[in-house]
Amino acid sequence: MKYLLCLLLLWCLGCGEERPPLQSVGTDDEVVFAHDTFADAGFERAVRQALAQPEGALTAAALAGLQKLDAGGYDIVDVQGVEQLRGLEMLLLGDNAVGDIAPLEGLRRLQVLDLSNNAVEDIAPLADLLLLNSLNLDGNQVADLQPLARLTLLSLLNLDDNQVRDIAVLLRLRRLQSVELSGNPLDLDQVETLRERVLLVTFFQPTITFQDAQLERSVRSVARKRTESLTVLDLRGITSMSLNSSVKSLDGIEQLVNLEVLRFNGSTREGELQSLLPLASLQKLHTLDLTTASLENITPLASLTSLQKLNLNNNDIVDVSSLAGLTNLIELRLESNVIQDISPLRGLGRLEKLYLESNWIDDLSPLRSLRRLTMLHFSFNRVVDLSPLSSLRALEWLEFAQNSVVDIVPLQGLRNLENLDFNANLVVDIGPLAGKALLGSLFFENNFVVDLLPLAALPELRRLRLRGNEVADISVLMTLEKLLSVDLRNNPLSEGSLALIEEIAKGNIPRVTF
Repeated sequence: MKYLLCLLLLWCLGCGEERPPLQSVGTDDEVVFAHDTFADAGFERAVRQALAQPEGALTAAALAGLQKLDAGGYDIVDVQGVEQLRGLEMLLLGDNAVGDIAPLEGLRRLQVLDLSNNAVEDIAPLADLLLLNSLNLDGNQVADLQPLARLTLLSLLNLDDNQVRDIAVLLRLRRLQSVELSGNPLDLDQVETLRERVLLVTFFQPTITFQDAQLERSVRSVARKRTESLTVLDLRGITSMSLNSSVKSLDGIEQLVNLEVLRFNGSTREGELQSLLPLASLQKLHTLDLTTASLENITPLASLTSLQKLNLNNNDIVDVSSLAGLTNLIELRLESNVIQDISPLRGLGRLEKLYLESNWIDDLSPLRSLRRLTMLHFSFNRVVDLSPLSSLRALEWLEFAQNSVVDIVPLQGLRNLENLDFNANLVVDIGPLAGKALLGSLFFENNFVVDLLPLAALPELRRLRLRGNEVADISVLMTLEKLLSVDLRNNPLSEGSLALIEEIAKGNIPRVTF
């Protein structure tokens, strides 16, 4: 009300005595207003009320003669046709849903304009409204104030709750007497500079609190404010934060709009986050660690499309469909969950590291398209068929222990493998490993391997674990010049092999276990 009175006073002071009195009618719910002149029914109703003409043709002269229009709260979306009101000096459009204000650009007589609580982002159409002396843009999405540079008659400007970061242009407006800037991501130094030039600058910073005391303690620690009041600027300055298992609710964390890295580590099953919904709006997050948080529903993560690293290890997740659109992911950890279907991951073509150990997965086919993978952890699952891995030529590290694989032929073309863990499978023939010139670590415990001859073609092999196989002849090990350690326990070694072990231990393999 105070603002409206100011508008009326400013407008009245600028009006000449010879102008005819304004026409208006009170709101009457029983009156039927015609809709045949303007695109938006709400806007037309406001015009017809101002002209006291609920129906009938609206003449060009009547429209052009309208000087004041109060169209606030009419559910207006579209103001097309407002250009016909070329005599307007005061236009009140607050509390509507207007996004495009381009039709206003021809209203060169406007002195007072209220666009508060709409959906305006671009104010470029206001750039030539040189008679404006009062402008209300509260509650919009305005970021760029440059279009105001030539509005040198402005004396009253409301910009609360927008996205303004730079107010330098306001320093040029010498007639400004009052500016409201609360709720914008502004630096206090900018505000103080403006205060030196303008009579009244309002920049209120509300006190911030959090539902979860432990979360607030963590925020205060990062903001370095142990007891002082937290402000919006404090929260916007936080880009990285770690939480422990004592945090149960994330409510309020959505205020940390510049957060890029968030780590929650429950350490034990005591960690339990009530909901991930507060994270949904944190569009700058690129690293998120939610280890051991007792999570089942990860749906709110679907909107975090900037994520590059995501750790969801040790939770209770079954459905990973929410991750399908996170196409910027480079590293994804989903170990120790209850996942069976990984088909939602097939489109994550930028993945380089994928951890799926300890789940219930039996189908690898969704991984065929993940050709950038260099590291894959897939131990403790239910896989029999390795064939989908044959296309993953970039793989350097593969952990596949505790599955049910017999045939490793699909690994034959993976020339970049450096580390391979295939413990506790059902493999007899390791022939497909021959020729892997980069393989330095090979774990093949508890399989059914008999013939070690393919190892002769592994010139970089340094660590070898063959415990619990069917190996009798180890003579090939004498050819592996870089071998540093080997475990041969629980194999039916021949007498000749037993004799070789002592010789090997004295020679090029310092650690031999048998």
